Amino acid sequence: MLLRERCMKIFIAPVIYLMDRLGLKTKLYLIVSISLFPVLVLSYVALEFLGKEIAHLSQERSGLAIERSLQQLLVAVGQSRGSSNSYLNSGKRGDLPDVMEKQQQVEKLITALESMEESSAVDLQLSEKVSAIREAWAVAQAAFRGNKIEASFTAHNQVIELIIAYMKHVGRVTHLLQDSGGDNAHMADVFIRNIPTLINDIGVIRGSTAGLLANPDQLAKKRVKLMILIDRVEYQLVSIANEIAYLHHQPALKTTFAQGSDNVNAFLQTTREQIALVDSGISSKMAVQDYFAQGTQAIQDTLQLSNEMIPIVMNSIEKRITQERLERNIYMAIIAATIVLLAYLLLGFYLSFTRKLRRLVRYAKNMADGDLTQSSVTDLSSQDEMGQIFNAMDTISQGVSQTIAAVLRTSSLFNDVSTRLTESSQITENSVSSQVEDSAATSHSITELSSMVQDISSNISEAANSAKQAEASANSGRQVVTEVVESIDLLSGEIGKVSDVINKVNSDSQEISTILNMIGEIAEQTNLLALNAAIEAARAGEHGRGFAVVADEVRNLANKTHLATQDIQRMIDALKSGSNRAVEVIAASEAQLTNSVRQAKIAGDMLNEITETVTSISEMNNRIAISAEQQSNMAKNLDNNVINMTSASRQASAVALGTVEDACIIKALASESQSLIKRFAISDEQLMAASRQADNVLFKWDDSFSVGIPEIDRQHRILVDMINDLSKQAADERSLYLMKRILQGLVDYTVSHFSYEEGMLARQGYEKLDAHKEKHKRLIAQVVDFQSRLDNNEEHIMVDLLDFLNEWLAKHIKGADKRYGAALAAKKARAEAEKVQQSDAGDIDLF
Repeated sequence: MLLRERCMKIFIAPVIYLMDRLGLKTKLYLIVSISLFPVLVLSYVALEFLGKEIAHLSQERSGLAIERSLQQLLVAVGQSRGSSNSYLNSGKRGDLPDVMEKQQQVEKLITALESMEESSAVDLQLSEKVSAIREAWAVAQAAFRGNKIEASFTAHNQVIELIIAYMKHVGRVTHLLQDSGGDNAHMADVFIRNIPTLINDIGVIRGSTAGLLANPDQLAKKRVKLMILIDRVEYQLVSIANEIAYLHHQPALKTTFAQGSDNVNAFLQTTREQIALVDSGISSKMAVQDYFAQGTQAIQDTLQLSNEMIPIVMNSIEKRITQERLERNIYMAIIAATIVLLAYLLLGFYLSFTRKLRRLVRYAKNMADGDLTQSSVTDLSSQDEMGQIFNAMDTISQGVSQTIAAVLRTSSLFNDVSTRLTESSQITENSVSSQVEDSAATSHSITELSSMVQDISSNISEAANSAKQAEASANSGRQVVTEVVESIDLLSGEIGKVSDVINKVNSDSQEISTILNMIGEIAEQTNLLALNAAIEAARAGEHGRGFAVVADEVRNLANKTHLATQDIQRMIDALKSGSNRAVEVIAASEAQLTNSVRQAKIAGDMLNEITETVTSISEMNNRIAISAEQQSNMAKNLDNNVINMTSASRQASAVALGTVEDACIIKALASESQSLIKRFAISDEQLMAASRQADNVLFKWDDSFSVGIPEIDRQHRILVDMINDLSKQAADERSLYLMKRILQGLVDYTVSHFSYEEGMLARQGYEKLDAHKEKHKRLIAQVVDFQSRLDNNEEHIMVDLLDFLNEWLAKHIKGADKRYGAALAAKKARAEAEKVQQSDAGDIDLF
């Protein structure tokens, strides 16, 4: 109830806001304008509707005139077909004038039809259709002039088919076939759809059978066609009889149809007898002219029904046009009178209301100023709400005075209680503030404790790193010392080797120098001896030639010795180079010695770093100890804060008890004040609208048919309403045509509903969707079957159809539809439960 009232307040708040800011005159103008607008619109719509009705009736009248001309043309073409066929079959020249007369009559009717002006608002395609008829008629004339019996007969039939098709077209577009004026639609259906086809079929039967009597050899060719035509004529008679049955106010038409139907049936019986005689080979005693005359009489009797119906429909349309125009004029007069009377009454209302409202405003202002001793001066002759308002304000003034006195007595009590509540609230506030401060201190201590723990962790980590660095430095120092020792040993060995090399080189150099000197002297002496030997050999002449050869060899040997001496000199140079390398080795030894000294210094530095690292570790351990002591102090502070918070909570609890007591007193005082004010309260009475439901409905809806889906329930209600409407119309024995239209609408909406339902179930992932679709298909097929049976005018079909729909609707909704409703509801519940579980799983418990 509160939610509904709140929604109502929110809904009407804008209009209240608007009206509060407008003057009375502006409000009145606004309300009058808004009130008159729908009246004017509805008046326009009503007049427009009447205008359209008049226009439709005018179209029907125009269409009826064309239908009459087309029917005359149809009869004339049929007569021309019969006379032409008879003339071409018999070849009697005496029949030619009659044939030409019939053709001239057709020409005149076509020309008259061409001269008709198409004044209707719809497209009747008059000139186009008449041109097509004329072209087909020209083909028929050409076939007749060429003595082509079959071609002439076929061309005449083509003309008749065009005329019948155009008659149906005119009946549709001019609304003759959909006329809502009682019997008009049934009669139009008869003389537009049934009678033209019936006349044509009788004419074809007449011509074909007459030709058969003249030439019995054509029996095998025409038998099947004649039997089909006879069946069609009988079917048309049944259709006309069904339409005539609805014409309760036209007994003369029923009599005319009965007479014509008897003559047509007699003609059909005669036709069957003549075919049987020809089939048995017995000569017929009936003359062709007599048979032809009987067929012509059957056509005229059928045409008589149409001739009687068309004037009746025309008179009905004329009366309705006159009535619609009269209604339009009456509506216009009523609307004008209503507007004038409304303006007059509104003016009187405005003047009366403003006069009393000004007095009411003065009275209200005095009350607003606090003067409750005044009394309103009410016009005793005023029996409207304004007079009642004045009397009510007097009563309110007295009641308010009494209420104010009572309120003054209770206000002091409220003051005392509010004072105590204020003090209690202050104490509670102080306690809560203390708790807040302690909580803040606790939070701060916890924060510092956390920071210290982090410092301790960091210090421990640094201590570990320092220890690792000290170990690495010690290892490096040991390695450096080892390398220094190895370098010194290596240096000692290298220096010894250098000493030996140098001594050896010096010794070898001395020996080589001695040998070189000796070899040099020998080489010089040998060279001199060789030279002397050569001289002596030259002196000896021939005898000294051999000695000269030896002397040459000796000299060559002396040269080689000289060369060897040069080689040895180069070796000496090489030895000098070795001496230089020895010097370099000595220099390298000195560099190695320098490196050894540097490594020794590095080892000393590493040892110093180790000492410093150990010192750092010691300092870190000291800081860890200090932090641990601070943590202990923080824990003590936390304990004290918790004790303080507990004490403050107890105090707040005690104060809360007092607050509750004061609240009880305030509640009692409020109840007392409410009891005093209730005398002015107006209780709202809820008005429940009684649901009205007809007693003779086929299907009664209640909550047991709800599937839990609002949109589906709404559509089901529409289906129920449509079925109930079909049942009501059937109970009222309305026309079969109306039943068919209602049933078609039901089929169309059922298909639409099934489409929506299947789409919704597909989106929701319903597991049994395929089976549900199959049920829908079966229903549609069954209803369509009923629809076809209804078209065939089966007996008691409406009772069977309504029983089927009632039973199916109840079983389907309470069965298949309720099952998917429950399945979707369960699926939704599971989804919501999973959502809640996911939400709970996402919460983090910090404690």
